[in-house]
Amino acid sequence: MRAADAYRARRREEEDCLLVAELEHPLIAQLKLKRSARLDATTWRATEKATGGSISLAKLRESPGDDTTYISIHQQKDGRHDFVCLAHVLRGQTPLRVFDEVEVKSRGRLFYARPRKTQSLAHIDATPTTLWDYPELAPHGTWTNYSVVPWLCLGRTAAVILSDEETLCRELPDERIFEHLRLVINCHQDRPGRAYRAGAPWVSNKSPDVVAHAVHTWYSTDRERTNQKIDRINERMWATLQQGGTVAIHCLAGIHRAAMITACHFLYRHHVLGHTNIPCDEAEIYRKLISVRPHVSPAYQDILRGYKAHVLGN
Repeated sequence: MRAADAYRARRREEEDCLLVAELEHPLIAQLKLKRSARLDATTWRATEKATGGSISLAKLRESPGDDTTYISIHQQKDGRHDFVCLAHVLRGQTPLRVFDEVEVKSRGRLFYARPRKTQSLAHIDATPTTLWDYPELAPHGTWTNYSVVPWLCLGRTAAVILSDEETLCRELPDERIFEHLRLVINCHQDRPGRAYRAGAPWVSNKSPDVVAHAVHTWYSTDRERTNQKIDRINERMWATLQQGGTVAIHCLAGIHRAAMITACHFLYRHHVLGHTNIPCDEAEIYRKLISVRPHVSPAYQDILRGYKAHVLGN
């Protein structure tokens, strides 16, 4: 098959991909939509919470809060999300109005329509997660969406967590790892718009420190300045881990911007701190991240490559 034909076939496959959004909703367990028809609300299907059956959205009534519930249906190349309003979907609006993430971050609840994973992850060569094996601290209860990154952890409470934002803004008394949260890296805002509640009241008797950067704006920042920002993030992370604290890295969904910053910490630990047991190959780093957080995918690779050149040069 010629390269052009292969590209067109891949694009058709992507457009036909089924997206699934898990919802916290009184009537709906899941929403299902085709990527190619994501703005046509009449094509969407719902899995009814009461019966488990698949039904047309026309058969559902609106519930309180639907007008402040937003579904991510697309991610732009810079990692930002495009959302639609659940109330608009239930009304059958076509085409659906699209909201930029900046418009909805502080309006209500955010959920994410993601490709249904059909491939097995068994082929991924990743170090067993028993490097950090304290399931009593991280039971991953209902409506939590975080992943411990075991290769970067130093001990029981000195953990690195890759998370979405919503998880960190909830009270999670059963997820005891967050009681030790000392540092939050916000990768989608220069100034956090929501309060972090996971783990409160924290064992340190104070709220975690926050470092915030809108990573998707770094394309317009010169490389040296960007690398300096990443250096400072890594220094804060390493200092926190050495003190026995947990570090949480998040963007909105915790799969692109935050994953790239996490990958940079792999490079920092290997090349700057000399932790040669920690991977430094970008492909291997992402294989490991995907093994614990399947929806992670490489993004902002020019920033990652620029940071690798920076740490190798130093």
